[in-house]
Amino acid sequence: MPSRIRNGAAALVGVLLLAGCSSAKAPPEASPLADLVGGNGLYVSAETFATVRSAVSVSDTVYDDLTLKLAGSPVPAPWRTSTGAAALDDFARQHPVWGQWFIAMAEQAAGASSGRLDARSVLPMFREAGYFSEPGENSADAAGEVAETQAALQVLAGSGLHLPDHDAELVDQWLVTQASRIRYPVQACTLAKAFTSLATPAPPGIAAYANDWMAAHATTGLNEVTALSDTYGAVCAGTPSDETRKQLTVALTPYVDRPGQSTSLQRFQLAQTWLALGNDASRLTALAAIARSDLGDRGLAGGKSTLAGGLLPTYFATKIERRSGHGTDPAVETAVSQASVDPATDPVDYLAATATLCEIRACHLDQTAVDKAVSALPRHIDEHDVQTYVDSAGILGSLRMRYPEVTIGDFDKGTETGFFGLLLLARAGSEAADRQLSTAEITAAWRAHGDSWDLREINAMVLLLQSRHSLDPGMSDAVRDRYDRSRGCAGLDVLYATDAGTDSGCDLSATLDAIEAVGYLPHGT
Repeated sequence: MPSRIRNGAAALVGVLLLAGCSSAKAPPEASPLADLVGGNGLYVSAETFATVRSAVSVSDTVYDDLTLKLAGSPVPAPWRTSTGAAALDDFARQHPVWGQWFIAMAEQAAGASSGRLDARSVLPMFREAGYFSEPGENSADAAGEVAETQAALQVLAGSGLHLPDHDAELVDQWLVTQASRIRYPVQACTLAKAFTSLATPAPPGIAAYANDWMAAHATTGLNEVTALSDTYGAVCAGTPSDETRKQLTVALTPYVDRPGQSTSLQRFQLAQTWLALGNDASRLTALAAIARSDLGDRGLAGGKSTLAGGLLPTYFATKIERRSGHGTDPAVETAVSQASVDPATDPVDYLAATATLCEIRACHLDQTAVDKAVSALPRHIDEHDVQTYVDSAGILGSLRMRYPEVTIGDFDKGTETGFFGLLLLARAGSEAADRQLSTAEITAAWRAHGDSWDLREINAMVLLLQSRHSLDPGMSDAVRDRYDRSRGCAGLDVLYATDAGTDSGCDLSATLDAIEAVGYLPHGT
């Protein structure tokens, strides 16, 4: 059966979940699911994590490599592996300009040729208006056009290639126009680099803008990591005075020594800015350590920092943590508490957030909001609503509530879809579905076709038969074997995959049910 996993962040409208709850001390042992926490503090689905974990982020990998280079640390050579080379080639096919720029930057970081740079391939991206743009780009995005133009010019200049004089003049005129419209420091930096690559003098207004920005902001300090981008742009485009260098060094030092949560681009910009201010590369050890961790054993970043978690995966992950005797990171609790969800329009997420808070600390329900969420749940269940019903019924059960009475569609138990739909609904508490499946039918289906069942279906069988006190000890060896083969996915031993031995079906909901089901299995004869 298809699984519905919500990965998005909660909508920032509706009923706040923070009110009325008091903290309780969590067990001290760290969670084995910590790697699943997304950039917004909520858990991502295990399947999404597994997919991204096995994927390659070309941009994150290159920025991590460049950070290591700036820190004077060894840079891996991931593009020599088949996985790295395939990722780089695929990215270049999809992004004619940025692909070549990242190849050039990868070679700069490694200090060696990858054999993949084709600088001439950016030339067809030149537009008669005087800029470079990849197909499908938004023509109204002037900042994006400036960035792509700078990237293309840098690739060409780095390879010793030059535009025809007429085209170079068009680019120069277009860049001069853009230089009169600077809105933020990074744009000034991009323009300054473009003029350098074009080998023409930059309008003095670019440096003036950057210097004015530094004069106005050098003493205010930085209040968040995202502000580093502005500082990077200003230092890149301007010429800081000695006093400004000292002031900016003081402001940057906490971020250099303790980078905290940051993207690979932010870390690269921080390292570049630190060195541009005349500081020692030996202070970049913390940035280099994070870059090495991000690259992992493969030397390839997976782009985890781009993932945003959701409230439903967070509910499942928190339940798994509690079942396995682990605590929940306080940052996750804070993220759930600060989420704001409308119970009427997103009832499953609202109930998941409420149940999560009740799982990790004292539970005080906003009963009016809970009732509103429950009333918004579907009352007629067909095959498309099965997973919604299963998830919602489980969440309500943890709140000591029941899913309201429902009607169900015409599930033909003679078909695979119909049989498993009824099995999942019956296990989740649907009396209408329960009446349509006998214990004998379920066990007969398992004995005949159990090898093809996925873990959600096995979970439903075990838990439903357990509730009927009808688990057959003779089935336990085969069922235990499936659980043993399904355990361990996405590099995490605690998780189960719906399809044994793969990461593609790595599933938090199935893991939660599997932990319960395994405990009920009788010993075989």
